[in-house]
Amino acid sequence: KYYLWVKPIEVKDEAGNINADTVISQGTFWFDNTAPEAPTIVNPSNGEWTNQDIQINISSSDNVSGSQESGIVKFEYSYDEETWYGEESDWDGNTITTENGVSSISKTWANEIDTILYVRAIDMLGNVSEVSTTELHIDKNSPTVTVNPEKTTNANANNHVESQSVTITLADVGVAGVEGTGKYYLSTSESTLEGGTWIDYTSGTPFTIGENQNETFYL
Repeated sequence: KYYLWVKPIEVKDEAGNINADTVISQGTFWFDNTAPEAPTIVNPSNGEWTNQDIQINISSSDNVSGSQESGIVKFEYSYDEETWYGEESDWDGNTITTENGVSSISKTWANEIDTILYVRAIDMLGNVSEVSTTELHIDKNSPTVTVNPEKTTNANANNHVESQSVTITLADVGVAGVEGTGKYYLSTSESTLEGGTWIDYTSGTPFTIGENQNETFYL
């Protein structure tokens, strides 16, 4: 904000009156070439994987160095820093609120997603803030476990075999994926864990069970 002061060399009217005083203009000149502060992002998931909705709260100030600027008119977000979304519909119909010079807005992500979120603030004169980032990782689908074969089959020996090659495969229809290593337990009981220990296996890699055993086991 500036006030324009004018000091004439000499002002003289036709009647001979002279005014050489310093005068001040009647208006105020406002300038804003400073971008808003980089947005602050509150992400309750802290960028970790979750199976819940994530509500992101974003805030920024256009009050730079104690001088009130033109004000924030828009927040925008992007998934690639190329295409930006900033219309009211992009923010679930939410609008910017401003309190004590701090403007804020929120949005909830409910669908599965695995991305970096880029956010920026824009003031009324088009000055654009630096970009802030957070991570969104939502997976609402449970992983699956497939055991092949699920039991021994041998019609000639009442389904008894000397040993059995087994493949356990982990899969996830969601976006998080699953780790490739799990554990299996060979139990002598169908309803409880008895007679064995937990053993590591790698998803999709066959392994052999039952060697040198002479009883029924449950995997």
